[in-house]
Amino acid sequence: LYADTADRTRFWDILAQSGRVLNYELNLKKKSGAIVVASLHAHIVYADDGRPLAVEGVIRDVTEQKQAEETTRQTRERTETILRTIQSGVVVIDCDTHTIAEVNPAAAAMIGASPQEIVGRLCHQFICPAKRGACPITDKGQAVDNAERILLTLQGEKKNILKTVVPVTLEGRNCLLETFVDITRLKNAEQELRDTN
Repeated sequence: LYADTADRTRFWDILAQSGRVLNYELNLKKKSGAIVVASLHAHIVYADDGRPLAVEGVIRDVTEQKQAEETTRQTRERTETILRTIQSGVVVIDCDTHTIAEVNPAAAAMIGASPQEIVGRLCHQFICPAKRGACPITDKGQAVDNAERILLTLQGEKKNILKTVVPVTLEGRNCLLETFVDITRLKNAEQELRDTN
């Protein structure tokens, strides 16, 4: 295995300064030409009189771990890009606490608040008119799939929305993933049409 000159120099500099190196990552080139990512732990072994005798270390191939981390990072970045740009509102609610865990910009705009003002708030009487203990999904076991519902804004206004809610598990937490679109204009137009007939 061969390390890049800069990596080797940095390694020896750290070792000389502190007497040990922990979790030092470097790219190593095999004789075959393949590159592997390695994590190196090393320390200087001293004689009884304090003279450095040798360097003792352990090297571990972490290539697969780094590739998995990069895949996870790319997936998260792609998901965040989709959530930022999609025109439907998306809200994630923790099932146990009924607090809002995540909200995308479209949902925040419909609610009339910044994501910082929304995340951490209880969904009851904030974005949903249901009372505490009367959640249509977690308490009453209802399915919400393209159902017309009411969204409460930060200002207390009511908007007509078409909403879908599905239970999901995110990072080990049971959550509700709510997606919705504002149909207030459509409902107002329908009402005006009825009023004129």
